[in-house]
Amino acid sequence: MKRRVERSKKLPAFSVDIAELERLWARVNALFDEDERIDSRISITLPAEEIEFKSIDELKECTNLAGRITNFDLALYQNNKTVTIRGHFLLYSQYTVSATGDNEAWCAGAVETVYLFFQSHRVWYHWLVVAPIGWMLIIFMNMSAAILTYNKGILSADKTIVVGWTATLITLTFLFAYRKKLLPPAIIVITEEEGFIKKHSAELALIIALVSLLLTGIGLFISGKSS
Repeated sequence: MKRRVERSKKLPAFSVDIAELERLWARVNALFDEDERIDSRISITLPAEEIEFKSIDELKECTNLAGRITNFDLALYQNNKTVTIRGHFLLYSQYTVSATGDNEAWCAGAVETVYLFFQSHRVWYHWLVVAPIGWMLIIFMNMSAAILTYNKGILSADKTIVVGWTATLITLTFLFAYRKKLLPPAIIVITEEEGFIKKHSAELALIIALVSLLLTGIGLFISGKSS
């Protein structure tokens, strides 16, 4: 009888360097049977090419990579047991860990091992990666349309409202369109060679969004008092 069990779990947005990734590799390797061969695969997708490595050592020896890698798949497998870490970018931008095998407890343990590791390496904006920005944008656009249709006086009462409301709408649209680039759900740091703006683009985008919302709130408050 053949049995195949699969367990998976969404991962928080994380960032690791090569040394930390190597430690994860060792932990996952320890879950497999040490008497049998363990194969691995590291697939990296760049704008103009794809590179595949068979081990961490191969990745460490590569001199063609620099900066941060944000699009990759990782896999370790032995016979019918597999642990994979991959991204999903169609409906949402998030990485998941999956484990397959013939034993439910082994799969659950492998998933939890990987999850706990990345939980300790999560980035500060992990909550923003899973935030429903698309729904927020739809609600905000519908609110804008309703105000323009039924209460034009609110937007014309104070320029602060117009500026804040417009800035918020632009910021939400920008975050929705470029969230994966600004707030990557997974990062492997190869080298620290980025400029300040690129390195802190997520922080800057969030600051702009908060300032926009603050301006909108202040404008609405002032408009409400004056009326």
